[in-house]
Amino acid sequence: RDLHSFPTRRSSDLPPQKYSYSRVVIASDTESAVTLVNHSIQKGATVKWLLKPVQQNSRALPAGSFCISDRGGAAQSFAQSHNISLISERQLPEVESVSIGLPKLALYVGQGANEKNHTSTGEILWALDFLGFPYTQISQEEIRSNGLDDFEVLILGNGSALEILNGWDVNTQNYRS
Repeated sequence: RDLHSFPTRRSSDLPPQKYSYSRVVIASDTESAVTLVNHSIQKGATVKWLLKPVQQNSRALPAGSFCISDRGGAAQSFAQSHNISLISERQLPEVESVSIGLPKLALYVGQGANEKNHTSTGEILWALDFLGFPYTQISQEEIRSNGLDDFEVLILGNGSALEILNGWDVNTQNYRS
């Protein structure tokens, strides 16, 4: 049949949907959980990281677990679409924990790191994107003009500290004619 011959329904004709999201979801300290945590923080969730193991409703939660206040269900939706295992709870565990947020990351891609080291920089970019870390690429000019003031972490990939500071070493094998 032609798609246009099927009856259409307006959203006002559909019954209201009920969502039963828990208030807190807990993810183990894994690579996929880091992606979930970063996504949740970007969506405005509060995330705590357990410093000590805790027993919660007959479940043992190891130290290093991420506790995400998930009032709107963003963490659960993301976890479901990315096949990430979660534990649902009604409240945060009563144990030592720290609130975590996204660091302000700068990735240096200027002189001394950008010529011979494209592979290293590409791997770092891939990892940051895969894990959901926002970052800014910066050059030596930006660093010289106080471009680091807005960042908490500077990532220097593979490169030469002397070439970063002093310019290209024309006697290095890769730069000789």
